[in-house]
Parts: sequence; structure tokens; C-alpha cells
Amino acid sequence: SVIGAVPKTTLSGIIDKYTLIVNQKKIGNDISAIMEVSIDHPSHIDSFIEFVNGTQNIISCYCVTGDYDFVLRIMIDSSEGLEQLYRMVKSFEGVKKVFAIQAGREIRVMVKPEHINDEKMILVRQDRHALERTCFEIVAGVVEANEDPLNAARRELLEETGYSGGEWQELMQLSANASTMTNLTHCFLAIGVENTSTQQLDATEDIEVYTFPKETVKEMLHRNEFMQALMVAPLLKYFSYD
Repeated sequence: SVIGAVPKTTLSGIIDKYTLIVNQKKIGNDISAIMEVSIDHPSHIDSFIEFVNGTQNIISCYCVTGDYDFVLRIMIDSSEGLEQLYRMVKSFEGVKKVFAIQAGREIRVMVKPEHINDEKMILVRQDRHALERTCFEIVAGVVEANEDPLNAARRELLEETGYSGGEWQELMQLSANASTMTNLTHCFLAIGVENTSTQQLDATEDIEVYTFPKETVKEMLHRNEFMQALMVAPLLKYFSYD
């Protein structure tokens, strides 16, 4: 009989219900992200929860304490879709601030241009919301669905700086936190690139491009001017070869 297949724990009331878990990647949602959301007044909480329940790409929502009120887990099909969802959440009535972290595979690129023969390296500079400061960084980005990490690195370099070409090699792979995160960061070294285009930035990006002598970058590293650990690690490995 059917009832014979139901566990005794269910019949006795220990288990209240069963949950169906959808494999998001099987339905094309390859991009994983976390959004932290702060609400400006408790009167907006109910309407925000209703919005969350009606948005299919928000697969879970947690109420938290601290600087933010909610943490949203997102599964979506593209970075463009994630940006649209970010704007929807940010513009929702009562939302004070939003901080989003895309949790796909990441890439980092250290670049040495081919001109002037003076061992220069390319850095970018942009605002970092969480730190409330403007930071120097190496070029970085996220691997799109079904994209090879090397091709992603070449694409990000062109989009952020306008540089392309050169000889490429993978320098290392890193885990941001092996106890809680499954994604890896692929770090590449590109030598002899050239400025072949203008920047191709997203609407939300504001990135300045700089070239510095190799020794200057090394001094910046020693002065702790690079704040992201996943950028410091490949820089340290590169300079260890000197």
C-alpha cells in the first residue's frame, strides 16, 4: 500500500514536510550570487518579503542582524540577468543599500605591456563599496557560463583596459575559502599585450587604467596597497620568481 512507503517518523509527526530541491544548473541558472539587503524602515519589510517570494531567481532568503537585514541567495542564467536583478532589488521601495557578491569562477590577470621596453605592468583603480575606498588592483572578473577561464581572462582584460594579444600562461589556482566555497580563482600572467581598443565597461563600472614600472608595483605590494587577498597571492608568486 502507499502508506506503507511513508516513513514512521512522518506518521509520528517528527517530520513535518518534504522539500523538493531543483538543480538550478540543469535549468540554465549557472551563475550563483549572494545579495545583502538593508531596509530603511520596518514598515517595508512585509512588502519586500512578498517581492522576494515572487522573484523566481531568489532561491532563499535569510533574516540577519548587523549592517544588513536580509541575505538573498541568487541563481541566474547570466551576469546581465544578475545586474538587472540587482537594479530591481536596489530600486525597490524601502531598500536602503544592497551589496552583491557573484560566486562563480573568478580570474585574475597580471599584465606586462609590450611597449617602451621598461618592464611596466598594467593596474586598474576602482571604488570598492565594502571598504569605502578606491583601490589599485590587477585586472579581474568572473567566468561566464560555459566559458573557458583563459578566454574569460582575455575578455576581461580587453573590456576593462582596452589591451589584448600577448603571450599568456596560467600562474596558479586559488580557493578563497576551501571550507565554505567551491569556486576556484584562476590567475594568469600576460606578457607583451598592446593597447588595441577603448574600454568596454558595464553601466555600473568606473575603472581607471594605469601602467607602472615593475619595481613600483612591487613597492605598492610591500606597502599593503593591494587589499584583496586573491590579488596579493599571485603578485607575491610572480615577484618570487625575481
